Amino acid sequence: MSRAAIRQALEGHLATLMPAWPTKWENVTFSEPTTRTPWQSAAVLFADTRAMGMAAGSGEAWRGVFHVTIWTPAGTGPQAAEARAAALRGDLAAGIEGHFRRGLVLTSGTAAVTILQPTERTPITSDPKWYGLPVLIPFQSFFG
Repeated sequence: MSRAAIRQALEGHLATLMPAWPTKWENVTFSEPTTRTPWQSAAVLFADTRAMGMAAGSGEAWRGVFHVTIWTPAGTGPQAAEARAAALRGDLAAGIEGHFRRGLVLTSGTAAVTILQPTERTPITSDPKWYGLPVLIPFQSFFG
């Protein structure tokens, strides 16, 4: 199944990022750390699947966003979250290549998942215990 292969490629690659952080995966039981330990949550958001041609047997283009939110203890400043975000998306000015750098191709089974341009979004500051920094990792994959 295309969705499963794409998810496995993205989640499997995130699991190899060092140092390892506790991760809240989609629809998997997770106990939020109580010791002010940083953690991350991950979700694969699929966009519309598009046919690559008019014929019934044409391939399909799958696109979406791998949404990783970095959670650090509130009141400790943004530096730890920003450093983890840089490790995920890259920061060429700082000499950080990025675990999910633009152009990276991940494979899982028959899926070849290409990472587009990762970016950060507005921090989540509404949780009194945690500071959240979303990192959006757009991807595309072609089947058929």
